[in-house]
Amino acid sequence: MESSVRFVAVDMPEADNLTIHVMAAVAEREAQLISARTKAALAARKARGLKLGKPENLTVEAQRRGAEASKQRAVQDMRTVAAYAGALRSQGLTLRAIAAQLELHGFQTRQGGSWHAVQVKRILERNQSTALKMQ
Repeated sequence: MESSVRFVAVDMPEADNLTIHVMAAVAEREAQLISARTKAALAARKARGLKLGKPENLTVEAQRRGAEASKQRAVQDMRTVAAYAGALRSQGLTLRAIAAQLELHGFQTRQGGSWHAVQVKRILERNQSTALKMQ
């Protein structure tokens, strides 16, 4: 553990480099032991003929249902975002300001990234075209 940066633990300010090194080694060893115990337990279950995992999730029908449920959640989430963004737009906020508000209030993009003005624009356009089709 060679470094020119001094490491200080708030909960153990008296810990020196040797203490930290020993604690890291113990933690690494414990992780190895946990891994070995887990592998042994899974091997024992497999040897007894038990299926590992959740086999009913592996059927084609279950995959189709899962994909459909994910799609429905995404559609509902985007409807919520579109309604909120539309309300903000009607108050005169810019697309950039709406994106900032979505971030501030914890709305997530589909990929979990940051909101940008172009995304807000697309959602508002998509929502408007969907509303026109329903009329």
